[in-house]
Amino acid sequence: MKKIPLLTLFSLITMLGIYCMSSIIRSGVPGSVFDILQRDFATSAGVISALGICFTVIYAMDMLLIGPLTDKYGGIRVLTAGVSMLLLGSILFICSKNVPLLIASRLVTGFGCGFIYLSVVKEITRIFPGKYFAMVMGLVYLMTYTGSILSTTPLVYFCENYSWRQTFGGITVIIAVFFTGFLICFTKTDRPAIRQIPISLKTYLAVFKNRACMKLYYCMACNMAIFFFVQGVIGKKFLEDVTKCTSGQAANVILICSAITLTEMCLIGTVSFAIGNRRKPFLVSSAVFQLASCLMLSCGIMFNGPFWLFAAAFFIMAAGYGFSGIFTALVKEYNPEENTALTVGAGNFFGNICIAFFSFLAGLLLDLFRAEASIQASGVIHYPPKAYLFLWFIILLMVLPMLYLCWKAKESFGRNISKEL
Repeated sequence: MKKIPLLTLFSLITMLGIYCMSSIIRSGVPGSVFDILQRDFATSAGVISALGICFTVIYAMDMLLIGPLTDKYGGIRVLTAGVSMLLLGSILFICSKNVPLLIASRLVTGFGCGFIYLSVVKEITRIFPGKYFAMVMGLVYLMTYTGSILSTTPLVYFCENYSWRQTFGGITVIIAVFFTGFLICFTKTDRPAIRQIPISLKTYLAVFKNRACMKLYYCMACNMAIFFFVQGVIGKKFLEDVTKCTSGQAANVILICSAITLTEMCLIGTVSFAIGNRRKPFLVSSAVFQLASCLMLSCGIMFNGPFWLFAAAFFIMAAGYGFSGIFTALVKEYNPEENTALTVGAGNFFGNICIAFFSFLAGLLLDLFRAEASIQASGVIHYPPKAYLFLWFIILLMVLPMLYLCWKAKESFGRNISKEL
């Protein structure tokens, strides 16, 4: 492997630092602060869920639209615009005094966050040889999913003991520090040449006409959406409402889920590489895990299962999502190299649309059962278990086809097989 300039590596580290902090902002709202925001703004579950919906919809649109720009202009340039929007959205969020401004801040933040992931993926593709892609992405997840872990128990602790405005203000300052380091590197490193290619619908059609890729996108979307929906939107509140556990206990479960995913993502690329860059065994395992977790959650609600059953279901779900790096690698190998950012971005687009759908569904169902909910003296609302049962049943129906499609997926063995599809 060619020697990589130190300044280029430092630039990549600052990018990963920014992505790590953006993961806290993405995963922690409304998930870890659902009850806090509902209480402070005296609003409904549907409105708080809307914070997740508006973020994920704009984030998803970014993934679809920014991909060709990243392929043309390079990750470094695109990241600069994205972080600027992220900082603006973060400042609006901590200054929000009413619901409309709160929602507007999440739209701006989602728009900025959408630039970052594809920029990092594009830079990794540019810096490292293709055969190391899955392994390097594992190392990337080591840093980025630290943000997911920090968005659970640590975030809840600071928000409850200080305030959510001060906590997210501190995160914004850290992003600004990383961004300053990135800009210093940006002015001193060699930037990728701007590719003289037009951006047109033909680029999108080439991806969307790929049937094998579209089937994989469905599986990728289900796998991604279930985990982020649990981690970033409903998981903590679900545990509190259904099992009557404390806020700290629920946050700890989500924390362990993030740790499981983080550990798995760091190792899975290396394991795949060690067994001949095989992808399919991990796809099938992911589908089995997600199906099992949905069944456990549904049965747990119906039969009034113990706390450990729901926690175990979440852990299995996290293990299923831990294979997502393999989905990303296979999507990349199903399409021409020059469309890397677009193909990876399209997969994340479908995943985030799925998260938005789950979030909308959750808010709708919880508000439908508002009359049966109990309200604590602190203003926190606890919804009945049957509201969540309907939710998990619908998600279960969406997961069922995933197992069949993963089983039928074509193995790539780490090669680009776009011409064979």
